[in-house]
Amino acid sequence: KITETFPGKDGIVRLAKVRTASGEILRPMQRLYSLEINAVSGDSLRLKVYRQRGTSAQAKGMD
Repeated sequence: KITETFPGKDGIVRLAKVRTASGEILRPMQRLYSLEINAVSGDSLRLKVYRQRGTSAQAKGMD
């Protein structure tokens, strides 16, 4: 179970505290759930997320 998350300098969650049967550990999000996204689709995905949140792409430097 994830008990806490830690964002990177860019505001995206990069690290999580995970409770296990033997205690708590810190794990990078990439190790918990691997998303294989290439650079082109990654930019498209980021733009799509900003649009769903109602934030303009220009406000996030995505012009």
